[in-house]
Amino acid sequence: MQNEEDRNVPRIVDTEIMEEHIESTYMVPFAEFVDRFDTFRDGSFPSHWHHGMEIHLILKGRARFLVNGIAYTVKEGTGIYIASRAIHSMKKADNGTISYNIVVDPQIFIYFLRNIQCTKYIAPLIQELPDALLIENSNEEGNRVLSALASIRDIDKDEEAYELFVLEKLICLWRSLYLIVPHRPGGRQSRGKMLREKRMRIMVEFIRKHFNEPISIRQIAEAANVSKSECYRCFSLLSEVPPSEYLNKIRLLHAAQLLANTNHSIITICYQVGFNDTSYFAKMFKREYGLSPRSYRNKELMAHCLSLDPV
Repeated sequence: MQNEEDRNVPRIVDTEIMEEHIESTYMVPFAEFVDRFDTFRDGSFPSHWHHGMEIHLILKGRARFLVNGIAYTVKEGTGIYIASRAIHSMKKADNGTISYNIVVDPQIFIYFLRNIQCTKYIAPLIQELPDALLIENSNEEGNRVLSALASIRDIDKDEEAYELFVLEKLICLWRSLYLIVPHRPGGRQSRGKMLREKRMRIMVEFIRKHFNEPISIRQIAEAANVSKSECYRCFSLLSEVPPSEYLNKIRLLHAAQLLANTNHSIITICYQVGFNDTSYFAKMFKREYGLSPRSYRNKELMAHCLSLDPV
């Protein structure tokens, strides 16, 4: 497998999810990301969710994933499957941890396999796959999943029939997941658990859309049509942080991006991300990042200049 530093692929940092996104000019129905956990505050990434299923391959170190309130530790050379729409966060267990991951909409498999027993090979996995599944390299099918991920990661995107290669590997990956998962009727979750997770997704989405507004815990709860106490309960069970702390983390993540990537004044950024008091903003930012907003901007500017140094 190539080292991450050797891969000649264009990248952007996504302003919404703060991950390093491998940009592709091809119409390939999946998204790729590289997560360098050391670049996250405290090595952690806050709770979020995707419409598609997500599969991580840990390239270096170890990471702790919290998926719908259940913790998983994933070591180097192994991976984890995360179900579509599952609330999850992640944190490094070792310094220098790096993960490669893809997000795929299961609908792609329905489209390509609709004529070869879709109900046999697609529906059972969508209905029965757990919220998360550790993928070990010690068993044959798990190793095939990890190998497929590595192949997608390493393929030259200028290679002839690149898209067909990716689709081939995605089908192989799905087959191995099908063989790994024990098939049983009844689905993977209780009705109550599914309802709580749905509420949590709504509240997380509300915060991400309105973080720059003066929103209250009551408004966050009302977005999911629940009481404030149920709002706190959802965040406690599924993200391990209260809603107010989660809101501040999202605001501060966006503030850090604006400090690093724009010339906006610190006062302007304070209000842009939803704070209404510059002293409180500076205090919370230093608590989260260990630096004042001005010092953080200078540090990022220096790092950018060094990265451009040809020496």
